[in-house]
Amino acid sequence: MAVEDIFQVFKPEFTEKSSHLVNKQMLESFTKKIKEIFPTFVATVVTDRHGFLMHSEIHNSLDENLLALHAVANKRKIVDLSNYHSLIRPLSRNVKLLLLLEKSWDNYKKYYEFETFLRVENPI
Repeated sequence: MAVEDIFQVFKPEFTEKSSHLVNKQMLESFTKKIKEIFPTFVATVVTDRHGFLMHSEIHNSLDENLLALHAVANKRKIVDLSNYHSLIRPLSRNVKLLLLLEKSWDNYKKYYEFETFLRVENPI
């Protein structure tokens, strides 16, 4: 049996329908739906438990790596985010979402809708 035949037998087959893989399109779609819920959206960052960036979308000059570290900092202040509403939610045991919104009373009305959306549409 040739080496090429062995690789053909053991080649993993990854498909779009696999429930254990998250791709860029899934995260972009997830972010797009968050923007529909919160029109005052400023930034979103998805990070692993060590603060390594997995996905980000930022609409101003904030540093995405510092935001990723802030998401896992456990109430330690890494970045001054006093001008924004900051939501940090776990997407899984090892992945967190940081969402920054402009300060507005309209955001409070949509928190329940956002929490429901996370339970239903969470890609991770």
